[in-house]
Amino acid sequence: MAHALATLVANPLAAEFLRPVTELHPEIGASYVAIVRRPTDLARIARRASRGGYSAPAFAGARGTSVETGGGLRRFRRNVRRLFNNAEEYNAADPPLGALARHLRS
Repeated sequence: MAHALATLVANPLAAEFLRPVTELHPEIGASYVAIVRRPTDLARIARRASRGGYSAPAFAGARGTSVETGGGLRRFRRNVRRLFNNAEEYNAADPPLGALARHLRS
């Protein structure tokens, strides 16, 4: 997960995703938050990762056994997916930005 995040952040094509849209492009901030319900950016994802927010604690399963949920990795993947889905949703009328989001997601 750390390697994937570092690779993504280091990619020059990801510059538009490093900080909140409302910070990078204040001129579209109001329309962005009206369309995108749960905005996120790579800085927020990286902060959460550095604080252990994607650590998946084990929980007690049947008969008291410890079960690793894999929830941390799922949360990380879900947040990265949401970042690019948000970009595609907001930029539906701007094919190059939607294509960039799809490219980075892959």
